[in-house]
Amino acid sequence: MTVSHLGKPSKVASVKICGDIMDTIKTSFDKVKDKIIQQTAIREYQKSRDLLGTDEHRMKHAAKAQQNVMKLEKHAIKEAHKQHHT
Repeated sequence: MTVSHLGKPSKVASVKICGDIMDTIKTSFDKVKDKIIQQTAIREYQKSRDLLGTDEHRMKHAAKAQQNVMKLEKHAIKEAHKQHHT
Protein backbone atom coordinates (compact mmCIF):
# COMPACT_ATOMS: atom_id res chain seq x y z
CA MET A 1 0.00 0.00 0.00
CA THR A 2 1.27 3.43 -0.86
CA VAL A 3 1.33 5.90 2.04
CA SER A 4 1.27 9.64 1.54
CA HIS A 5 3.51 11.96 3.52
CA LEU A 6 0.79 12.38 6.24
CA GLY A 7 0.57 8.66 7.02
CA LYS A 8 -2.82 8.19 5.30
CA PRO A 9 -3.31 5.80 2.41
CA SER A 10 -2.94 7.53 -0.94
CA LYS A 11 -5.96 8.00 -3.18
CA VAL A 12 -4.73 5.24 -5.51
CA ALA A 13 -4.38 2.80 -2.59
CA SER A 14 -7.83 3.76 -1.29
CA VAL A 15 -9.39 3.14 -4.70
CA LYS A 16 -7.69 -0.27 -4.89
CA ILE A 17 -8.90 -1.19 -1.39
CA CYS A 18 -12.45 -0.11 -2.29
CA GLY A 19 -12.24 -2.16 -5.50
CA ASP A 20 -11.04 -5.20 -3.54
CA ILE A 21 -13.89 -4.80 -1.05
CA MET A 22 -16.43 -4.48 -3.87
CA ASP A 23 -15.03 -7.61 -5.55
CA THR A 24 -15.33 -9.52 -2.27
CA ILE A 25 -18.91 -8.32 -1.78
CA LYS A 26 -19.83 -9.26 -5.37
CA THR A 27 -18.31 -12.73 -4.98
CA SER A 28 -20.20 -13.27 -1.72
CA PHE A 29 -23.42 -11.99 -3.28
CA ASP A 30 -23.01 -14.30 -6.29
CA LYS A 31 -22.45 -17.30 -3.99
CA VAL A 32 -25.57 -16.47 -1.96
CA LYS A 33 -27.60 -15.90 -5.13
CA ASP A 34 -26.46 -19.24 -6.60
CA LYS A 35 -27.36 -21.02 -3.35
CA ILE A 36 -30.82 -19.41 -3.31
CA ILE A 37 -31.42 -20.43 -6.93
CA GLN A 38 -30.27 -23.98 -6.19
CA GLN A 39 -32.48 -24.29 -3.09
CA THR A 40 -35.47 -22.82 -4.94
CA ALA A 41 -35.04 -25.32 -7.77
CA ILE A 42 -34.85 -28.19 -5.27
CA ARG A 43 -38.00 -27.00 -3.47
CA GLU A 44 -39.90 -26.60 -6.75
CA TYR A 45 -38.86 -30.08 -7.88
CA GLN A 46 -39.93 -31.59 -4.55
CA LYS A 47 -43.22 -29.70 -4.64
CA SER A 48 -44.03 -30.88 -8.17
CA ARG A 49 -43.02 -34.44 -7.26
CA ASP A 50 -45.24 -34.35 -4.17
CA LEU A 51 -48.16 -32.97 -6.17
CA LEU A 52 -47.91 -35.74 -8.73
CA GLY A 53 -47.69 -38.49 -6.15
CA THR A 54 -46.77 -42.04 -7.10
CA ASP A 55 -45.02 -43.22 -10.25
CA GLU A 56 -48.28 -44.72 -11.50
CA HIS A 57 -50.08 -41.44 -10.93
CA ARG A 58 -47.27 -39.57 -12.69
CA MET A 59 -47.53 -41.89 -15.69
CA LYS A 60 -51.31 -41.39 -15.87
CA HIS A 61 -50.83 -37.64 -15.57
CA ALA A 62 -48.19 -37.64 -18.34
CA ALA A 63 -50.44 -39.76 -20.59
CA LYS A 64 -53.37 -37.40 -20.02
CA ALA A 65 -51.17 -34.38 -20.73
CA GLN A 66 -49.98 -36.02 -23.97
CA GLN A 67 -53.60 -36.70 -24.99
CA ASN A 68 -54.46 -33.06 -24.36
CA VAL A 69 -51.51 -31.93 -26.47
CA MET A 70 -52.60 -34.21 -29.31
CA LYS A 71 -56.17 -32.86 -29.11
CA LEU A 72 -54.87 -29.29 -29.26
CA GLU A 73 -52.66 -30.15 -32.24
CA LYS A 74 -55.61 -31.73 -34.11
CA HIS A 75 -57.77 -28.72 -33.34
CA ALA A 76 -55.05 -26.32 -34.53
CA ILE A 77 -54.63 -28.29 -37.77
CA LYS A 78 -58.41 -28.27 -38.39
CA GLU A 79 -58.59 -24.53 -37.72
CA ALA A 80 -55.65 -23.80 -40.01
CA HIS A 81 -57.17 -25.98 -42.75
CA LYS A 82 -60.57 -24.28 -42.30
CA GLN A 83 -59.04 -20.79 -42.49
CA HIS A 84 -56.99 -21.76 -45.53
CA HIS A 85 -60.13 -22.80 -47.45
CA THR A 86 -62.30 -19.80 -46.53
